[in-house]
Amino acid sequence: MTSNTIQPWGICLDAFYASVNGRPAQEVERALNEFFTRGIVGVITRQKRKYLVNYPAREKVFLQLISGLRALFRYVMRQDNLGRSVEDMENQLQEQVDSLEQRDAFVDIGGVAGNTEMEFILAQVIPQPRDEGFDFAHRSAHLDIRPVNGLGAEMVSRDADGGQMAATVTTAELGALRFHVDGSRVVWDPSEAATYA
Repeated sequence: MTSNTIQPWGICLDAFYASVNGRPAQEVERALNEFFTRGIVGVITRQKRKYLVNYPAREKVFLQLISGLRALFRYVMRQDNLGRSVEDMENQLQEQVDSLEQRDAFVDIGGVAGNTEMEFILAQVIPQPRDEGFDFAHRSAHLDIRPVNGLGAEMVSRDADGGQMAATVTTAELGALRFHVDGSRVVWDPSEAATYA
Protein backbone atom coordinates (compact mmCIF):
# COMPACT_ATOMS: atom_id res chain seq x y z
CA MET A 1 0.00 0.00 0.00
CA THR A 2 1.13 3.51 -0.66
CA SER A 3 -0.37 6.72 0.57
CA ASN A 4 -2.27 6.97 -2.81
CA THR A 5 -3.83 10.29 -1.90
CA ILE A 6 -2.47 13.67 -1.06
CA GLN A 7 -3.01 14.19 2.63
CA PRO A 8 -4.59 17.42 3.94
CA TRP A 9 -1.07 18.69 4.68
CA GLY A 10 -0.06 18.21 1.01
CA ILE A 11 2.56 15.44 1.27
CA CYS A 12 2.28 12.33 -0.90
CA LEU A 13 5.17 9.88 -0.64
CA ASP A 14 4.01 7.43 -3.34
CA ALA A 15 7.02 8.03 -5.61
CA PHE A 16 9.37 7.61 -2.65
CA TYR A 17 7.70 4.32 -1.61
CA ALA A 18 7.90 3.04 -5.19
CA SER A 19 11.67 3.65 -5.18
CA VAL A 20 12.20 1.69 -1.93
CA ASN A 21 9.60 -1.03 -2.54
CA GLY A 22 10.49 -4.33 -0.88
CA ARG A 23 13.12 -2.97 1.49
CA PRO A 24 12.96 -3.56 5.26
CA ALA A 25 11.32 -0.86 7.39
CA GLN A 26 14.63 0.37 8.85
CA GLU A 27 16.10 0.90 5.39
CA VAL A 28 12.97 2.74 4.29
CA GLU A 29 13.20 5.07 7.28
CA ARG A 30 16.92 5.64 6.64
CA ALA A 31 16.18 6.35 2.97
CA LEU A 32 13.43 8.83 3.92
CA ASN A 33 15.84 10.66 6.25
CA GLU A 34 18.44 10.78 3.49
CA PHE A 35 15.85 11.97 0.96
CA PHE A 36 14.68 14.65 3.37
CA THR A 37 18.21 15.83 4.21
CA ARG A 38 19.58 15.86 0.66
CA GLY A 39 16.47 16.41 -1.39
CA ILE A 40 14.48 18.83 0.71
CA VAL A 41 16.89 20.58 3.07
CA GLY A 42 19.70 20.63 0.49
CA VAL A 43 17.57 22.20 -2.23
CA ILE A 44 15.98 24.78 0.07
CA THR A 45 19.35 25.71 1.57
CA ARG A 46 20.94 26.20 -1.87
CA GLN A 47 17.98 28.26 -3.09
CA LYS A 48 17.75 30.48 0.00
CA ARG A 49 21.44 30.66 0.99
CA LYS A 50 21.75 34.42 0.36
CA TYR A 51 18.79 35.07 2.68
CA LEU A 52 20.29 32.99 5.50
CA VAL A 53 23.98 33.94 5.51
CA ASN A 54 24.79 36.50 8.21
CA TYR A 55 21.17 36.69 9.41
CA PRO A 56 20.90 34.65 12.65
CA ALA A 57 17.19 35.44 13.08
CA ARG A 58 16.38 34.11 9.61
CA GLU A 59 18.60 31.10 10.21
CA LYS A 60 16.73 30.36 13.44
CA VAL A 61 13.35 30.57 11.65
CA PHE A 62 14.73 28.38 8.85
CA LEU A 63 15.88 25.72 11.34
CA GLN A 64 12.46 25.75 13.03
CA LEU A 65 10.82 25.38 9.62
CA ILE A 66 13.08 22.43 8.73
CA SER A 67 12.43 20.82 12.13
CA GLY A 68 8.66 21.13 11.66
CA LEU A 69 8.88 19.84 8.09
CA ARG A 70 10.93 16.82 9.24
CA ALA A 71 8.34 16.08 11.94
CA LEU A 72 5.59 16.32 9.30
CA PHE A 73 7.42 13.88 6.99
CA ARG A 74 7.87 11.42 9.88
CA TYR A 75 4.18 11.79 10.77
CA VAL A 76 3.12 11.06 7.18
CA MET A 77 5.40 8.03 7.04
CA ARG A 78 4.07 6.74 10.38
CA GLN A 79 0.49 7.19 9.14
CA ASP A 80 1.32 5.37 5.89
CA ASN A 81 2.91 2.52 7.89
CA LEU A 82 -0.23 2.26 10.03
CA GLY A 83 -2.35 2.22 6.88
CA ARG A 84 -0.26 -0.63 5.45
CA SER A 85 -0.58 -2.53 8.76
CA VAL A 86 -4.36 -2.11 8.73
CA GLU A 87 -4.50 -3.29 5.12
CA ASP A 88 -2.36 -6.34 5.97
CA MET A 89 -4.64 -7.17 8.91
CA GLU A 90 -7.73 -6.79 6.71
CA ASN A 91 -6.19 -9.17 4.16
CA GLN A 92 -5.36 -11.70 6.90
CA LEU A 93 -8.89 -11.48 8.28
CA GLN A 94 -10.35 -11.99 4.80
CA GLU A 95 -8.11 -15.04 4.29
CA GLN A 96 -9.34 -16.48 7.59
CA VAL A 97 -12.97 -15.80 6.69
CA ASP A 98 -12.45 -17.41 3.26
CA SER A 99 -10.80 -20.48 4.81
CA LEU A 100 -13.63 -20.77 7.33
CA GLU A 101 -16.18 -20.78 4.52
CA GLN A 102 -14.23 -23.31 2.44
CA ARG A 103 -13.28 -25.89 5.04
CA ASP A 104 -14.53 -29.40 4.48
CA ALA A 105 -14.73 -31.24 7.80
CA PHE A 106 -15.54 -34.93 7.84
CA VAL A 107 -15.67 -37.86 10.23
CA ASP A 108 -14.64 -41.41 9.31
CA ILE A 109 -16.24 -44.08 11.48
CA GLY A 110 -15.49 -47.79 11.36
CA GLY A 111 -18.55 -49.50 12.75
CA VAL A 112 -21.54 -47.36 13.66
CA ALA A 113 -23.62 -48.48 16.62
CA GLY A 114 -27.33 -47.87 16.75
CA ASN A 115 -28.90 -44.87 18.45
CA THR A 116 -26.10 -42.54 17.48
CA GLU A 117 -26.51 -38.79 17.10
CA MET A 118 -24.12 -36.45 15.33
CA GLU A 119 -24.11 -32.70 15.17
CA PHE A 120 -22.02 -30.69 12.74
CA ILE A 121 -21.58 -27.04 13.65
CA LEU A 122 -21.67 -24.86 10.54
CA ALA A 123 -19.84 -21.60 11.07
CA GLN A 124 -21.39 -18.67 9.30
CA VAL A 125 -19.69 -15.36 8.51
CA ILE A 126 -22.04 -12.37 8.47
CA PRO A 127 -20.61 -9.20 6.87
CA GLN A 128 -21.50 -5.99 8.73
CA PRO A 129 -21.55 -3.32 5.98
CA ARG A 130 -22.20 -0.46 8.39
CA ASP A 131 -18.80 -0.78 10.10
CA GLU A 132 -17.12 -2.96 7.42
CA GLY A 133 -16.66 -5.73 9.99
CA PHE A 134 -17.83 -9.29 10.44
CA ASP A 135 -20.00 -11.15 12.87
CA PHE A 136 -19.95 -14.89 13.35
CA ALA A 137 -22.84 -17.23 14.02
CA HIS A 138 -23.42 -20.92 13.71
CA ARG A 139 -26.09 -23.30 12.63
CA SER A 140 -26.24 -27.05 13.16
CA ALA A 141 -26.83 -30.01 10.87
CA HIS A 142 -27.82 -33.26 12.64
CA LEU A 143 -27.76 -36.94 11.86
CA ASP A 144 -29.63 -39.58 13.88
CA ILE A 145 -28.82 -43.26 13.38
CA ARG A 146 -31.49 -45.68 14.64
CA PRO A 147 -31.19 -49.50 14.48
CA VAL A 148 -33.76 -51.35 12.36
CA ASN A 149 -34.36 -54.94 13.68
CA GLY A 150 -30.83 -56.25 12.98
CA LEU A 151 -31.09 -55.31 9.29
CA GLY A 152 -29.06 -52.14 9.52
CA ALA A 153 -30.07 -48.64 10.49
CA GLU A 154 -32.24 -45.76 9.48
CA MET A 155 -30.24 -42.56 8.89
CA VAL A 156 -32.20 -39.36 9.43
CA SER A 157 -30.40 -36.21 8.33
CA ARG A 158 -31.81 -32.87 9.50
CA ASP A 159 -30.23 -29.96 7.72
CA ALA A 160 -29.54 -26.54 9.16
CA ASP A 161 -32.48 -25.08 7.24
CA GLY A 162 -35.03 -27.47 8.78
CA GLY A 163 -35.24 -30.02 5.95
CA GLN A 164 -35.14 -33.73 6.66
CA MET A 165 -34.01 -36.77 4.67
CA ALA A 166 -34.14 -40.45 5.69
CA ALA A 167 -32.46 -43.52 4.22
CA THR A 168 -31.84 -47.11 5.30
CA VAL A 169 -28.29 -48.46 5.44
CA THR A 170 -27.38 -52.17 5.71
CA THR A 171 -25.31 -53.57 8.58
CA ALA A 172 -22.40 -54.14 6.16
CA GLU A 173 -22.49 -50.50 5.04
CA LEU A 174 -22.43 -49.35 8.67
CA GLY A 175 -18.95 -50.89 8.97
CA ALA A 176 -17.11 -47.98 7.33
CA LEU A 177 -18.67 -44.60 6.64
CA ARG A 178 -17.48 -41.05 6.10
CA PHE A 179 -19.85 -38.32 7.29
CA HIS A 180 -19.60 -34.73 6.11
CA VAL A 181 -21.78 -31.73 5.39
CA ASP A 182 -22.87 -30.91 1.87
CA GLY A 183 -24.42 -27.45 1.86
CA SER A 184 -26.35 -27.61 5.11
CA ARG A 185 -27.14 -31.35 5.24
CA VAL A 186 -25.14 -34.26 6.72
CA VAL A 187 -24.38 -36.86 4.05
CA TRP A 188 -22.41 -40.12 4.13
CA ASP A 189 -20.31 -42.19 1.79
CA PRO A 190 -18.42 -45.47 2.11
CA SER A 191 -14.99 -44.88 3.65
CA GLU A 192 -11.83 -46.88 3.06
CA ALA A 193 -10.09 -44.97 5.85
CA ALA A 194 -12.68 -46.13 8.39
CA THR A 195 -12.21 -49.76 7.29
CA TYR A 196 -8.72 -49.72 8.79
CA ALA A 197 -9.65 -47.80 11.94
